[in-house]
Amino acid sequence: MRMEFCEQVSQHIEKLSFDAQDRDLDVIEKLTRECARDENNIQQVIKVIYNKSLVDLDFARTGVMICDRLSKIDGDGLKYRTHLLNLLQNDFTDIQQHWQKVKLTDPEQQFKENIHATSHEKFKGLVVFLCHVYITMTTVKGETFRVLVNPIFQCLEMLLESATSDDLEILNNLLQSVGKQLDNDEPEKMQDLFNKIRLKIIQGSSPQVRCYLLEIIEIQAHNWKMLPSDITRFYCDTAADILAGMVV
Repeated sequence: MRMEFCEQVSQHIEKLSFDAQDRDLDVIEKLTRECARDENNIQQVIKVIYNKSLVDLDFARTGVMICDRLSKIDGDGLKYRTHLLNLLQNDFTDIQQHWQKVKLTDPEQQFKENIHATSHEKFKGLVVFLCHVYITMTTVKGETFRVLVNPIFQCLEMLLESATSDDLEILNNLLQSVGKQLDNDEPEKMQDLFNKIRLKIIQGSSPQVRCYLLEIIEIQAHNWKMLPSDITRFYCDTAADILAGMVV
């Protein structure tokens, strides 16, 4: 019977989108409570949520909201939280090792092609999921997961080093959502990250990369708040001109 409940949980999760409603989360939480007595079932539910979040960036926020609810289930919440953090740690360690290997063995000009060559989508999914966990979930004591701060900064630096338009857009969006909290928790690390952004701007980056990075600088200057529409429009128009070959 419990296995049937777990299968229903998996089916409901697979059908969810980025705009899941509270009633959808209520159904999943109710079904999950029925199968939460078994450690293997708990692990399976977390894997389903986690794996979907890695391949569907729009779902990541919903996935973390589900995990947050499950982590608060009386008696079993800690198990859900532990399994989730283990998955995050394992994947981050793999990506970190690959990053260090590439940095040591590849010429700088090949970095962009190799840093996430075998798992680019998974890497982006991990970064987005990590950031949503950081700003959504809390420890048993109600505190943010400070243990995630260093991994998040390392992942943000990887996005910066990659310097593709997709990665810089993700970096932009993530800093709008988690930048203020990260800055509060580790202002020195945030300053280091922005120093690297400034260096990248002045060290011969392409016009498109400079455009993305200057917009990120503006986000920090506006205290991590959403940029005014006229500034956003300026960067959108400039990016379009760059793609059209009107800016060099």
